[in-house]
Amino acid sequence: MTRCLYAAVAAVILACGTVAAQEATPSAPASRTIFVTVTDRNGTPVEDLTASDFEIKEGGKTVVVDDAGITGDPMAIAIIVDDNGTGLFRWSLAMFVQKLDGRGVMALSTVVGQTMKLVDYTPRIEAILQGSPP
Repeated sequence: MTRCLYAAVAAVILACGTVAAQEATPSAPASRTIFVTVTDRNGTPVEDLTASDFEIKEGGKTVVVDDAGITGDPMAIAIIVDDNGTGLFRWSLAMFVQKLDGRGVMALSTVVGQTMKLVDYTPRIEAILQGSPP
């Protein structure tokens, strides 16, 4: 894998809004934590990356990457489905949820006129698959 691919992965993650940023103060620059998943051609996770393997640019300027490592924090995933009540996404949503089983907590909301939370954050994929509170 090339460093360009790593930068592209990081750029996609940034564009998707998975950046957790802290407010910058006049005395300290903004600090960001970016979560990325890097796999090889076979889909196997690449776990031996260091900060020097990543190159991130923001506004055309290179940003210093201080550290890179594997997180132990579980993911918190908010799933919002807007299918006008048709159920078109059920199969693909079920596949997505099952692939993430045991890796964090998920919440499920639907949009029918306005957003309505169906299931609050839970590690139980059965609750997400049923679309009703546990």
